[in-house]
Amino acid sequence: MGVKNAWKFIKKSNSPFTVLSSLHDIQQYGTTIYVDILGTFNEIFVKHFSPYEKGFQNDRESCLNFLKVLSLYLDKNRCILYLDGFDTPLEKCINKSTVEYRKEMNKRKVTNLIKKVESTDNSIHFIKYGQTKKIEWLLKKTVTVTNEMKQCFLQVSCEQGWDTVMAPGSAVMSIARAANGRTVVLSNNSDIIFHTGVVSVIKATKGKFKLYNISDILYTFNFSSAALTALAIISGNDHDSHISGFDIQRNYKWLIESKSYNLELNGAFTKPKDYVDEYINYLKYIGVLQPFTDYFLDSIMIFVLLFENLKDTDGGVEHDEEYNEFEKTLKVWRSQNKTKSLKQYVFSKKVVKSTISLPLERRGQ
Repeated sequence: MGVKNAWKFIKKSNSPFTVLSSLHDIQQYGTTIYVDILGTFNEIFVKHFSPYEKGFQNDRESCLNFLKVLSLYLDKNRCILYLDGFDTPLEKCINKSTVEYRKEMNKRKVTNLIKKVESTDNSIHFIKYGQTKKIEWLLKKTVTVTNEMKQCFLQVSCEQGWDTVMAPGSAVMSIARAANGRTVVLSNNSDIIFHTGVVSVIKATKGKFKLYNISDILYTFNFSSAALTALAIISGNDHDSHISGFDIQRNYKWLIESKSYNLELNGAFTKPKDYVDEYINYLKYIGVLQPFTDYFLDSIMIFVLLFENLKDTDGGVEHDEEYNEFEKTLKVWRSQNKTKSLKQYVFSKKVVKSTISLPLERRGQ
């Protein structure tokens, strides 16, 4: 989700970051955190809303339980929660029909696995924990975030005093439009790094939070902000589905090795579009791109103009017969399986002392 291999690219560069155990460490400085809910907590969100989880009651209770998890790490008075708009997929190049197909395939796998276990053990009272774990894992993949879940979360979170915004489209896009020097963005969607209004980004990973200042990343690469944004535009991402796109590491290597081509990456231009044109000319020069062809138009609209197409996605196809078999098989298995459900995933509560430095603007050298 985001620019292809961007987080790996930044990790390999050894750009400095601060490890946080709680976001309260940031908020005590008077900083507002813009939270991309589904871009950061999608797995936990889906787990709470999954009707296949033991203890599931209804969507409202799921919202309340999810908000309890958020409150462990966020002060609701100093953050704004952003939710992707209705019918907005997390991965823009994957349409709704593809998502539905994946769900149906996972339901089929669950049905087949339960039948296999029944035929092997002769009694589903004795299903091994490992088999149960696999079924539970597959069940997670049959659940997707619906408009009803989003509407419920918007209503309940506002009732509980959280400042929640339903974006017209992508939450990341709405955050990018609103971000300024006194805000920090919490998102695992790497797109957010390359929007020029964003100065600090927090990534949730392995139970902790990593705070990156964009100015440190620019200094590490000796890039201007415009040059970094342009690099994301020409790399593989969720927006130009007609272009496979090389990952950002590959493009960066080509650009810094451009000894036979006068390519300046720090301060030559002030606008990302100018850098994009220069990058395209160079990639055509070395034969990576074909001449006389327009490239990366959708990505330019997203990263430079902050404009997104909000047209509806294609609808999926329901398979009633397979769905009924899935529900019937699962109901029997649930009623007879005595194995305890898996523990809910929560972030580690280990306290890490850290020194926090937040810049007020996005700048390179």
